[in-house]
Amino acid sequence: MTCQRTTLNVSVTRELKKFIASLVRLGKYKLTSEVVREWLRLLDQRVRCRTSISEMLKNDLKEKGHL
Repeated sequence: MTCQRTTLNVSVTRELKKFIASLVRLGKYKLTSEVVREWLRLLDQRVRCRTSISEMLKNDLKEKGHL
């Protein structure tokens, strides 16, 4: 399965730019875009996890008659 990619321009602070560059320079990533994609994957996981936890808590409260 091939992922089709598109270009997205993003503005970051100088500090973030330096941080990203250091990750690439240290060999943690080959390209700046790899760092950004990883951050976006982690953000996606975090949002999904929070949504799931929130839904579980709401369901629990409903079952106990608190909502």
